[in-house]
Amino acid sequence: MRRFPDDISFIPPWRRYQRRVLENLDRHLENRHLHLVAPPGSGKTVLGLEVMLRVNKPTIILAPTLTIKEQWLQRFLELFLKANEKPEWISTHIKQPAFVTITADQALHSLFEKETEEAEVFKMKAGKPCRAPWKRASSAKKKEPIGFGRSSWM
Repeated sequence: MRRFPDDISFIPPWRRYQRRVLENLDRHLENRHLHLVAPPGSGKTVLGLEVMLRVNKPTIILAPTLTIKEQWLQRFLELFLKANEKPEWISTHIKQPAFVTITADQALHSLFEKETEEAEVFKMKAGKPCRAPWKRASSAKKKEPIGFGRSSWM
């Protein structure tokens, strides 16, 4: 899958601040980052989902808790897809990524920690540093991912 299906949309009206962000989205994303600060319940999740649709690229959503992870999934299913079932192009498992992967940031941290441990064990057994394929891949010119940060007021 290279892009979202065409029939996905958000029906309820946008709040005034959300409309302003979306009207100026191209300008906001010039530096490939968007950080949104708004109080709880103000619609940050829904706005983030709309930004994801407009960017229209494979997406990973890292949530700080399992509850917030489920919130992102449920909002997308209910408000955008009007569905109860998760389509196969959405994953909630970091080890089985899809076009959209929604996971807890702890899962990503654990995955990298495990990969690092395994790489160190391999290096010790091999007796010399390995030339990992991801090092070659990471040195290739690639566009930086778009960062979307959302914060709540305390």
